[in-house]
Amino acid sequence: MQKELLEIPAGGIDPGEDVETAVKREMQEETGYLPRKLVKLGSFFPRQGILPKTVFYLVLTWCPAVLVAEDTDSIRLVRVPVSEITQNTDFW
Repeated sequence: MQKELLEIPAGGIDPGEDVETAVKREMQEETGYLPRKLVKLGSFFPRQGILPKTVFYLVLTWCPAVLVAEDTDSIRLVRVPVSEITQNTDFW
């Protein structure tokens, strides 16, 4: 049986770019939506000294934008309420 993989938009920070600008750019590139209001949830180092700091943001409001991902055929946006993520162990 095959299952779909759900992933959150993610990416790196370009030189000279601040974190929130990178978050907005990555979300637009990968989902076709441009965040308007962000809330920083937290950050951590997944493998200190090996992997860069990881920062999580919650997008409170967004607007439609242009989907600029290279492989748009396989992208399907799935909106999941926060309450469902925190209560449903299928997401973890």
